[in-house]
Amino acid sequence: MFKLYLIFTFGVIALSCESSKEISDNYVEGRIIGFDPCSGGSDATVEGRGFVIALNNSSDTLVTYNLPVNLFTFPKELFSGYLGSFLFPDTAMNSYKIRFQYRYSSDSEKVHPICSGMIYLADYNKYVRDRQIVVENVSKK
Repeated sequence: MFKLYLIFTFGVIALSCESSKEISDNYVEGRIIGFDPCSGGSDATVEGRGFVIALNNSSDTLVTYNLPVNLFTFPKELFSGYLGSFLFPDTAMNSYKIRFQYRYSSDSEKVHPICSGMIYLADYNKYVRDRQIVVENVSKK
């Protein structure tokens, strides 16, 4: 009986972990407020760089690794404090507004960069835990 319970529990967990591949029908607006400190150090032009997005009409913060590199030109100074904070300075928090569609990343699409033990991640993990997305149809606002 216990083995049957374990098999059932494992099946439920395995089948419920895959994220939807459907893109949201509506466009949403947000702003890029920070970055994944483990994905590129202070180089803003790294392909696959993780960016933290705050949605305008929600308290949600999300992270994406597929933002087009040429969408914005980010000054290197925004990334200079990557060892201690993932957030852009207050002066840049509202500078990078975007409009986009998105879907949550499936387990196979999720990016997990290797990170140095010197980088402080507690706040970053709190902001974006399990909210990794794939951005589609993105434009500047």
